[in-house]
This record gives sequence, C-alpha cells and structure tokens, in this order.
Amino acid sequence: MAIYYVRTDGSDSNAGTGPAINQAWQTIGKAIGSFGISSGDTVYIAPGVYRGNFTVSATAFTSATYIIGDVTASQFTGVTPGSVRLTSRTVDTGTTSGTTFTATSKPFLNISSIYFDGRVALTSCSNLVLEKSLFWGSSETSGVIQLSCASGATTRNVFRRNIVICGNSSSPTFHFGLIIEDAVASQGTLIQDCLFKSGVYTVFINPGISNVDARVINCTFTGYTAASHVRSNFTNAVTTTNNLFVNGAGATSVLSSNSAGCVIENYNRILMSGSLRSNVATGANSTSTGWDGIEYGQSILMGYDFLQMYTALASSPNIDFGTSTNALATDIYGVTWTGTTPTAGSGAYRSLNDTGIYLPTERNASTIRIAPGSTSQSIELYLGATGLTASTAGLSARYNRTRTASVNIPLVARTIGQAWISGGFAEVDSVYMPGVYRLDLPDAALAAAADDVTVVVRGSSGTNGAVMTVTLSTGDNTGAGDVSGNILEITEDPQEVTNISAWTGDWHTYVMRLVDDNGTPYDTTNDTLSVTYTNVATGSAYSFGSGSATITKQLNGQGIISLLNPAAYPTAAVIRITIGAAIGSTVRRFGPLEVEVLAP
Repeated sequence: MAIYYVRTDGSDSNAGTGPAINQAWQTIGKAIGSFGISSGDTVYIAPGVYRGNFTVSATAFTSATYIIGDVTASQFTGVTPGSVRLTSRTVDTGTTSGTTFTATSKPFLNISSIYFDGRVALTSCSNLVLEKSLFWGSSETSGVIQLSCASGATTRNVFRRNIVICGNSSSPTFHFGLIIEDAVASQGTLIQDCLFKSGVYTVFINPGISNVDARVINCTFTGYTAASHVRSNFTNAVTTTNNLFVNGAGATSVLSSNSAGCVIENYNRILMSGSLRSNVATGANSTSTGWDGIEYGQSILMGYDFLQMYTALASSPNIDFGTSTNALATDIYGVTWTGTTPTAGSGAYRSLNDTGIYLPTERNASTIRIAPGSTSQSIELYLGATGLTASTAGLSARYNRTRTASVNIPLVARTIGQAWISGGFAEVDSVYMPGVYRLDLPDAALAAAADDVTVVVRGSSGTNGAVMTVTLSTGDNTGAGDVSGNILEITEDPQEVTNISAWTGDWHTYVMRLVDDNGTPYDTTNDTLSVTYTNVATGSAYSFGSGSATITKQLNGQGIISLLNPAAYPTAAVIRITIGAAIGSTVRRFGPLEVEVLAP
C-alpha cells in the first residue's frame, strides 16, 4: 500500500514515492499506467492542469485504491493551492477531444477532489467511490459521466458530493449528464448530495435489467432540460428522495419513464414549470408548490450574509422536509443538516460569515507533559482542515517512544463527547474550532521507562499534519528549557543563531525544522543526518558522559526532525548544536542551536 505523488514540474523518470520535484511523477498517465499504482495504493495529485486522454491501464485492483486531488497542496512544498484539472483540451481556448478519463474493468477505484473537464467513462467497474469532484461537459452524447458496474458486483457504486454540469441540446444528438448502467439487482448506484445543472437527460438510469434499485438522494437539479431530469425505462430501476428541482423545466417532464414503476419518488420538492411526471406516481410526501428557499448569490450581492450557492436559506421550507432513510447525516459540503431530518436538496443552511474560507496552515509541532504510566489520555491536535474522520482516506497516526520504532495507532471513529478509547479520533467543532481534533492515545504509548513520546498524524489530502512530543514527566510545564508549542527553525546560515536554555540534569528532545538558504523547508528524505555538540568556551566537543544522540525524521518533506540528546546535561556550559545532512559526499550543515545550560 504505497503512496505516490504527481506534480506538473515532476518527472516520470522519478520513483514517484516522494512529493518533491526530484521525487514525484509528472503525468497522470504514468500514475495510472501499467507501471504506476497498484491495489491499495494512494496517489496524490498536486494542483495544476493535466492535459490528455487518460486511461487506467494498471492491473485490476483488488482493494480500495485512491486517486486524490490535493487541492490544498498539503502534501507538497512550493505548490500553490488550486484545482486539479484533468482536460482533453490541448489549449484552454480549444474544445474537448475524446474521453478525458477512462477505466474498464477496474474495480475499487476511489476518486476525489478532481475537476474533470470533458467526458469520464468508467465501464464494468464495481466498488467505485467518486466524491467531491466536478464533472463538466457541454455536448457529451454518451454522458458527461458514465458509470457501469461489473456483473456479480456485491457493493453499490457510490457517487456523492459531486457537481455535474452538462449541455441540454437534443439536436443533432442528445446530451446526457450522468448515465448509470448497473447490471446487478439490488446493487444500483447510490447518488447522494450532488448538484446537477441541466442536460437533456440529467440522470439517466439505463441498467438493462429490472430491480437494480439505484437511489438518487438529496440532490439539487436546476435548469431547463430538453427531455427529463431523471429518467429510467426499467422496473424498479431508481428511487428518488429528498431532492430539490428548481429554476427550470423538463421538455418531456421532470421525472419520466416508459411505464409505471420504473421511477419511484417521494419526499421531493419539484418546483419547475411544465409537466412534472410522466408515468411516475406522485410521492405521498412530495410537493410542487411554494417558495424554493435557496441561495442564488443574493446574500453576498446585497451584503447581509455569506452563503453558498444553491444551499438552503435560514427560513427555507426545504429544511426538515426530507426523510432520514438511506440519507447521509451531512450535505454536499459536509455540513450537518439544520433540522431533525435532512433538507430537501444538496445544501443545508450555513452562514460562512463566522468561518470564512478555511485552508490548512503549515504543519504544527508542540510539546506537552503527561505523567508516565497515565491511562485513558487524550490530546488535541491542530490539523488545519475540517471534516476529517477516522476513515478519511490516507489519514494515519503513529507514535514512537524514546529510541524505539514507530507504532501505528489504528483510528476509531468517536464524537467529541464520547469516552476515551484507544485510537479514538473526533473533530472538536468544525465551525468554532475548525481544524482541531481529539486523539485518544494508547496506554502503551505513555507507559513508564521512556523519556518522551512523539505522536504524528498525517497523510490525508487537505491537512498538513501535526507533530506532538509528549514529555513523560510529573513536573510542571514551565521552566528554562521548555519549548512547548514551538518548533525550532534551524537554517543553513551560521549567522542565524537560535538560542534557548536548559538546566543541568535535564534530558531533552528538540523538535526542529531544517530550512535551506532560500528559506524553504529542507526535504530530508534521502539524507543521512548527524549531530555535533560543541562547547563554545573551549571549542571542543561537549561530553554527555554516556549514550548517543537519536535523530528521527518526522515529516521529511517539511524538514521536521526530532533530536533526543544522548543523556541529561551533566555540566553547565554554552553548547552549540549543529545538524549535518549528507547525501553521498555532500554534507549540508544546519544551525547552530545554542543551548545555555545553567546549574540550578
């Protein structure tokens, strides 16, 4: 289960296993080709435009395999956050050509945070998850996005929290939005929390068999179609609930089928003109009258609030309209529904006046004290992104105790009010404390017979990760040498001296960021690290009497390391600490860090 990286300034001759320019691949074709990712792997794609017609030619996957657009550039340095756009246009002023992204008989693909500019076709693919992506097309006669599952599939394909933009011409050929071609009864595609804009057939369920039971739940449909917004011609092909149809019409009808029983609808607000249903029975809890109650941009235009487009207004009749059956607990943006039941449509009410646009900051490192042998302890970490859960793709947690190998912390989903459990992971408050999470430490991490424990949480798109060093001590959290909450920045410029102090008898771990001459964090992935301790007064080596220093690479791409001294400081002195980073015969030196060791 390897992790790979793609960036526009990388090279396909690289191994692809690191995020730096000299490590990452350059093209999508390399990543999804026969010599790219394999089952269980994850590939992060840096922001930028990637042009071509991309085909997944890797061996068929047998477990969840992730293609993630790292839109916040949290995995990369020197890259500006932005969209990850895959396009078949040779230039942006030209037209799309052919299919932008193709996969045939490639199950277990998990694709997120990609802007697909042009047609996407995933044929005979089961166990798919497509989320948080934009699918754009203006004249796609075979669908802006076409999904078909393989025969024998035992799990529904999932299409959630996506935006689909499509043309609506019926001449000379029909233009489709999302085409679903399921092939297994009771395993129809699950379409949830999506926003659809126009299309001759916006969602066309064309399974070829009856009773596939596809589901369209909590989606918003808007615009005029030259036929219908939801269509199917096979018995019990699709159930539609909690949807909102606004600001448009269907030339044939909003919901349509060749015969009764193909499309089953309930709990929908269908607020469009013209015919609403053709061969579709009216749901007992659906409505076709009233105010639509959604945001079109007026709150920002008029200056009284900051709401997201096509989400519910505070007093909207869409709130509490739906049913919780088969629905998610959150909307297209991951916001919890306002009422006791889901809102009709894809967007819950939420004002952004207090939260703003939130992007993760640099990785955070801090130090706290916990008494050795403590049990059922939780820590709070700042990860810089909202909406993370124990099951978020790529997210991992590890700890290492003094001079021992790192240990995985299996994450367990919790809510902030639930009791401690080893590996428990919970978001504190996505609105008022965005980016802060609780992590329940395993008791083994805090057992006696170690000086400190370093905890790292990292790996998910959208977060830069966090490092926390837990000093196992019964003392208070103050005193000369305490660097709590700080990460020591050590540069290549010998004139930039970082000064701290400590007491004799203190045994310290220092968390440092190595920074090169350009002010950029130094990638330590390929370096062998060393340390020297020099007595400033004598110019000779400072002696600890016994032991050897331990340097641990914590976050390679950000140059973050931890340095555990060989032993406690035995004598008072001013000590100059220098870090060496060697690749072959080339050695770069960082520092100094000057520590004034004082006698109590």
